[in-house]
Amino acid sequence: MAASVRVGSAAPVPATVRGPARRAAQQIPEEILGNVELREAAEALPRNYNFEIPKTIWRIRQARAKKASQELRSQYKVCVPQCKPLSPGEILGCTSPKLAQDTDAIVYLGDGRFHLESIMIANPGIPAYRYDPYSKVFSQEHYSHDRMHRARQDAIRTAASARCWGLILGTLGRQGSPSILQWPRCRGKGEPGTAGSTSVATGWALRAPGLSG
Repeated sequence: MAASVRVGSAAPVPATVRGPARRAAQQIPEEILGNVELREAAEALPRNYNFEIPKTIWRIRQARAKKASQELRSQYKVCVPQCKPLSPGEILGCTSPKLAQDTDAIVYLGDGRFHLESIMIANPGIPAYRYDPYSKVFSQEHYSHDRMHRARQDAIRTAASARCWGLILGTLGRQGSPSILQWPRCRGKGEPGTAGSTSVATGWALRAPGLSG
């Protein structure tokens, strides 16, 4: 929009009045918006999820962890592993990439050990390190694979002689989908059982009526 002002007796001097600055919205590429597998994965999440999943994935793809890798010395070979359909560098408590045997170390950035233990279980022969961005502590982490194997084998032997089964739907982080309980294979082979949901399978939660927590 243009306007004019007078200065003394001089001829009108055109002046430009600018409106508020506009920010150009970043456009998410069609390869993400139109990704069928991505849409199906997003639809499988609970309805109360309001994260902008396509935008998040797009930003992760843009970053590619280049800045962090460029800050390391050139003699290091940095790899950001991927376990599809997860994004590069993303790991879950039950989904982690299997790394090459010649990998020297795992470096995990984040607080807590839940996700770190996932990739440690998947790669038992590779040393693991964790940097906590809150405490700013860089530490080497350990996991007792032998103890975990013994505990799980004992649980399998105990379950083999069970007369009643319980099916627990995990609700930690609101990631559980009730439709899983309708899966025919989850209904067993006629043995008596019960089903419920809980965020953490602790002793008191298992004793709670309905396993609802």
